[in-house]
Amino acid sequence: FFLLDPSRRSAPEVPAVAYVLFTLIAIGWLLSAASFFLDRYRIPTLLTVAVWVIVVATLARTDHIFEVGGPIEPAVTPAEMVKAAPRQRGKAIVIASEGYALVSSAWTAEVLTRLAADDDGRQFADAVRLISASSGATLGTTHFVDAYGPQGFDPTAVDAIRARARKPSSAAGWWGLVYPDLVRAFVPVLVPARADRGWAIEQAWRRAFPDGRGPTLSAWRRDVAAGWRPATVFGVTSAETGEQGLLAT
Repeated sequence: FFLLDPSRRSAPEVPAVAYVLFTLIAIGWLLSAASFFLDRYRIPTLLTVAVWVIVVATLARTDHIFEVGGPIEPAVTPAEMVKAAPRQRGKAIVIASEGYALVSSAWTAEVLTRLAADDDGRQFADAVRLISASSGATLGTTHFVDAYGPQGFDPTAVDAIRARARKPSSAAGWWGLVYPDLVRAFVPVLVPARADRGWAIEQAWRRAFPDGRGPTLSAWRRDVAAGWRPATVFGVTSAETGEQGLLAT
């Protein structure tokens, strides 16, 4: 739990399957220990576990809590976005990239950086006004758009963008599933409210950025309004209703 905590910058990387083995080992220890004590009273172990989980889910708070920060800056309108851009007036490139996990992240970053690093790459990068992405493509898009500064796109960051977009975070997700999420199902008081597999993956993403924190929606909206960073639209889906949502600058 502590050694592989994804919030630690020096946390070692282990294969995701290792967490499956950790879980099986822990379950083997706990169930055999419980059966040792419950057998004296002829109480079935699995029945005890089932009743305990039902009681915890009924009485305890097991909801996931996500921290979103302070108030979010208002979004920029398309007209304001185009008008604010000082370079390549009259040209506007809009990019759409669909998502398919890490494959889309790597592919999106590869295509965008190759276009930006071409002979006419400066013209392409300056003319990009909007990138719409979903699922895994949002990760590659984030690293590409993060390479923009007040002077435009940084061509020296091309290799770093590709490497970050290919970096998997599944091990961090399994850490969150095996440790905080599994423990929360049985003893929720032992787990911080914000610690879960989503939080763990977020920590892995943050480590990939040079500042160790990553960008925020509000900061990017200010940059888009200033005219030197492309706007982004990230598509999300509500797990409860299936409705589409948009996180846009």
